[in-house]
Amino acid sequence: MLYTQFGHEVASHSLTHGDQRTMNIQQIADEINVDVANLNRITGSETIGYAYPGGFLTDLMYDGAKNHSTIKYARGITSTYNFGLPTDWYNWQPTCSFLDDRAVSLANQFIGTFTMTDTLLYIWGHSFECDLHENGWARLENLLSTIYNGRGAGITRATNGEVYNYITQNRYFAG
Repeated sequence: MLYTQFGHEVASHSLTHGDQRTMNIQQIADEINVDVANLNRITGSETIGYAYPGGFLTDLMYDGAKNHSTIKYARGITSTYNFGLPTDWYNWQPTCSFLDDRAVSLANQFIGTFTMTDTLLYIWGHSFECDLHENGWARLENLLSTIYNGRGAGITRATNGEVYNYITQNRYFAG
């Protein structure tokens, strides 16, 4: 598949991107499971990840993802501004958005910090957001250049699924 051959991971974002805050547990489970089945069929591989639609996360949505679906992890959009590894696979929150004013500073901090333990700089975003924000594409390019140019020994890139596998199955990153 086009995306996976270039190191991308296909994950679910729900079947309809509806407001799950208004749904019951069966509707939430169907939103995830039907989408995952479709993605598995289309890609020919197992879809293990999920991104909560709209960035919302309620107890019922959490329950639907964790206990009523086949996914292994689900992520939100609440910035932590730290480099900690996920402690709850169904409430995995990123370091920040790529459009966050602190993104480049955090990337430089991450690159410049030596540690003997695993850390994670987790940046998220949608490409369409680049068109909605002033200098969005330039900001993304600047962040990616910062990360690429500052990438030293021991720093690697990984998809969410690779991070999940590394931590839960003691595998090594592919990238």
